[in-house]
Parts: sequence; C-alpha cells; structure tokens
Amino acid sequence: MSGSCLRQLTPIYFALHIIGGYILLPLLVVTFLVSKRIKRHPTVVNFCLTWIIYSVSYSFLLYGGQKRNLCIAQLSMTYGSDAMVAAANLVLAIQVWSTFYLPWPLLRISQYCRPVKLSLMLAPPYIIFLTFSILGLHEAVAHSDSLNVDNGMYCAMSLQTFSRFTLPVVCSMFLLGASVFEVAVVFRRYSTWRTAKRACPDAYIKPLSLSPCLRAGIFLVYSWATLGACLFLLSAFESTNVYPYLVQATLPLVAFIVFGMQEDIAFVWFPCFRRRPPSSATTSSTGVCSRTFQNELENVDTATLESMASRV
Repeated sequence: MSGSCLRQLTPIYFALHIIGGYILLPLLVVTFLVSKRIKRHPTVVNFCLTWIIYSVSYSFLLYGGQKRNLCIAQLSMTYGSDAMVAAANLVLAIQVWSTFYLPWPLLRISQYCRPVKLSLMLAPPYIIFLTFSILGLHEAVAHSDSLNVDNGMYCAMSLQTFSRFTLPVVCSMFLLGASVFEVAVVFRRYSTWRTAKRACPDAYIKPLSLSPCLRAGIFLVYSWATLGACLFLLSAFESTNVYPYLVQATLPLVAFIVFGMQEDIAFVWFPCFRRRPPSSATTSSTGVCSRTFQNELENVDTATLESMASRV
C-alpha cells in the first residue's frame, strides 16, 4: 500500500483514538469517580487515565498540523506514553496479585497511611512517562533531521538506538512482568478452588469463574500485539502497512470494551434496565465444611478479584 493510500485512512485512525481515548474512556473514568453504585480501586481509574493520555499523545497532529516543534513534542510524548501504559499494565497486575498474597507487611508498606500507599501504586507510570518523554525529547532534538510525518498520522523517526532497542526492551519487560503476575493469579484461584473440592467432595462448591482473569488476560495479550506494532512503527522511517496503525489505534477502545462493558456500569448508564434484586437467597448451606470453603472462594472471587480485575 502506498503512502498516499495510507494517508487516506488517517480519518479512521484519528476517529478510533477519539472514540476510545477522548469519549468512552473519559466517560468511564467520570462514572468511576462520580457514581456511588460503582466502586473501583484507584489503580483501575489510573489505568484508564494512562490510556487517555496515550490517545492524546498519538493525535497531536489534530491540533496544529505538521509543525516541527509540535512534531518534536509528539514524538517525546509517544515514547513516554508507550512506556507508561506498559507500566500501568504491570501495576494493575501487581495490585490484583497482592489481594491474594498480601506482600505489603513484608515490604513494610502497611505502616504508611492510605494516601502514601496509593501514591506508591499510582505514581510509577507517570514517573516513567516523564522519564521517557525527556529521553524522547532529547532524541527528537538531537536527530531532528530524521523526523517525518510520512504516514500522515503521527511523527516518527528513522531508526535510532533509543527507539530501536531501549524503549521496546523496557516495555517488553513491563508486559512480561504483568504476564507473570496474571499467571500467578490464575494459579492461586485454581489452587483455592481445588483445595475446597478436595476437602469437601460432597459439598456444593461454586464453579470457578475465569471471567476476571479472562478480562485482564485478553487485554494483556492485545497489549502485547498492539504495543509491539506501535513500537515498530515509532521507529520505522517508511512503513506503509495500514494494519499495524489501525490495530494500535484501537487499543484505547479495546480497553474500554474489556473493562467498561460490565453489568453494574450498564445499569448506571441505563437505569431502566436495572433488575430487581431477588427476594430471598437461592443457595443453601451444606454443612460447616461447605460454608467455610465456599466463603473463602467467594471472598477471593468477589470481594477481591471481582472488584479488582473483573470489575477492572
């Protein structure tokens, strides 16, 4: 596909970023912050905010055309936003994992007040964003002669050591770490469920729900694919393949679909469809053993991961 044909798809590229990063994700964040019916951990809200910044970074050309200073600023922010969203993936995975393994006493973090603990969880992606934006700015200024907007979508730069090796390696490390924590969460859920089944083989144990892990896992896999394409396109001087551009632009929209298309959110947005709660409980106890392990599973599945990952 020629460069002129690639430019013809620019409206679609910007439309995807606007729908996902400018409209849907901000609406989701406002819902999290304002609604009393929906409770999400601050790391979830922070995760959505990073993808909003990501979309803004990749749509700078909407604001001022192909000006040199704007191009330098955009290249700086795209480098920073790529590293930031990868780090946000890792932070979210660590937070979900920590609901099972409770590492904070060992790290002596539990002694701090809640604002300090939240800062330790929420600040790293933005520190990484600032760090890589400064590094990207240095690269853009030092190699300004290699800047180009041949794709018509955002500024790129011919292959340099920073864009070719440093940024991809760092982002890959963040995503690899997130993958490890996701696997640990799945293993812990399955281990708890299997222990309950073995201890009380005749008792009714709630079937293991994989929905929370599937949500986080699906987005993590999609992040691997799209961030890989994004990092390649950042450093590609002449790339006319349209599919990596469009896949990269859909990432904020996919984030909304995976984390925003949930029942409690739909009921807040469309209260007319809200169902009435059942008048009485539908489950019955089957002995002390059943209740003990059933409560343990439900505490793990609902109170922690359902509010952290499935509701993530």
